[in-house]
Amino acid sequence: MTFDWREYLKIAEYLTTGKGTFSSEAAQRCAVSRAYYASFCCARNFAKNKLGYVPSYDTDDHWKVRVHLKKNGLGSIARKLNRLHLQRKDCDYKDSLLNVQKIHSSAIRMARSVLGTIK
Repeated sequence: MTFDWREYLKIAEYLTTGKGTFSSEAAQRCAVSRAYYASFCCARNFAKNKLGYVPSYDTDDHWKVRVHLKKNGLGSIARKLNRLHLQRKDCDYKDSLLNVQKIHSSAIRMARSVLGTIK
């Protein structure tokens, strides 16, 4: 089934007002996206503060951070960030996804792992 992208506006309105109704798929897709960005931004800042990474604060950071982490012996974090990035792109761009619940639970688990490792 094709995803109704208007559902994201309903979530945005809910986050602003605390009122609204939207599908669980919209919430799960949004959660995957937010889990990725929580992991990515924390990893970027960790790499900057602890590993000498110099961020450009643009789209290149999404892959440059992973490369920098790998070079510094943190390949497992880089792989998790890559997986989260792919899941985020799927949730943010594809009209239809199989097993959104599985993608959601995987993303949350990986994000917790990344954040737990670089705390």
